[in-house]
Amino acid sequence: MRRFRPEVEACESRDCPTLVFVFPGNALAAAGPDLPTQLAADQLLRHGDQPIQVSTPAMDGPGAFNRVVDYVRRVSQGQPIGLMGFSAGGALALRVAGQPGINATSVMDYYGPPDMTAWLNSHGHDHYFRYVASHVQLTQDVVNLLSGPSQSHANFVAAFGLWDHNVIASVSTAAFQKDFPNGQVYYYQGPHGVTLYANYAAFQDFVDHL
Repeated sequence: MRRFRPEVEACESRDCPTLVFVFPGNALAAAGPDLPTQLAADQLLRHGDQPIQVSTPAMDGPGAFNRVVDYVRRVSQGQPIGLMGFSAGGALALRVAGQPGINATSVMDYYGPPDMTAWLNSHGHDHYFRYVASHVQLTQDVVNLLSGPSQSHANFVAAFGLWDHNVIASVSTAAFQKDFPNGQVYYYQGPHGVTLYANYAAFQDFVDHL
């Protein structure tokens, strides 16, 4: 796992850019920066923030999840940060925010399952489940880490596609509102795998709370 922006120098000024960690999605398998994360990074730079595109390991056990958390904790050093991600990366962003030592002020989930237990219950052993299972060994420990109410007080934003048969909008909205009751849900007329331009208002909500 590595960073894709230059090293960020220590800064005590209130005018310092906010670090924003951007996670890619790949059915919880190992993933690196892609078009959605790059476009998000470009927009964050224009907004005056400091994006950090992150390569994530396969989520095949709690150790992989903890490595992501440790990385974010080490780089951010307790300062207020933003977390955002697409698909599985969005699911990670939601869950990293609630870990000890993570000072997230705003979190953005673009069509990531907000609760993995709810996602599994909605799919059984269909095509989408088999696709994920072919990419990563989805253990119960990982499912638990990606499920349940969050302890974070960050601003949570989610965007779901009304044509998305993978992360179904109705199921995802119910799960998101249960686990993140103060969060805001946005919708777009499209399928899985879009960029933030599918609903820019959701992204604007996210950056307004950084």
